[in-house]
Amino acid sequence: QGSRSVWEYAYELTYKLDTIGLNDARERVYRLWHGFEPHIQEWLWRDRLDPEVDLWDDIIQSAEAAEHA
Repeated sequence: QGSRSVWEYAYELTYKLDTIGLNDARERVYRLWHGFEPHIQEWLWRDRLDPEVDLWDDIIQSAEAAEHA
C-alpha cells in the first residue's frame, strides 16, 4: 500500500490483477489484505474480518474506516 490511500491501492491492485487475468475472488482478497499496512490489517482483525471468508467490498469498507480513524 505504501503511501497510497486505501482507494488508490485497491484501484491499482484491481488493475494489476485484471491485467494478469487473476479472477479468483479469494486470491484477490488475499492479495488485497496482505498488501495493506500493518495497522490497517490489525483494524480489520479487530473488526472481525477474515481474508479467508470475507468479501472484497466489506474489507475495503473497513479499511477505509481504519484510514479515517
